[in-house]
Amino acid sequence: MHAVSQNFKVAEIKNTGFEKVPRASLTSENTRMALDYHSDLCHLRPNDIVKIDIYTSEKPAINKNTYLTRGIVYKIQNNRFEASFGGLLMFYEGPLMDQIALESEIYVSVTRI
Repeated sequence: MHAVSQNFKVAEIKNTGFEKVPRASLTSENTRMALDYHSDLCHLRPNDIVKIDIYTSEKPAINKNTYLTRGIVYKIQNNRFEASFGGLLMFYEGPLMDQIALESEIYVSVTRI
């Protein structure tokens, strides 16, 4: 199920201390996110606009310019959830969809616009 589809601005790219794994801080009108990603597979810069799609029950079809990762939601609190993608982390703060559940598997796709 398609839980989230939203455009974000890359506000900042931070070093996580791990080689080739920066953390992007993303903002939209009513949502904030932080996403660790592999810099050889996804190339982001501050002020880029990206489309973030979160799916909860199906692996989405993607094009060759999309970064796709699969993970598990490990924490939900108020209007925030956290997920791990094999150790790469995502923090989402904003309107939560009912489909996002603790310990559920999610797919997150990132497409530069």
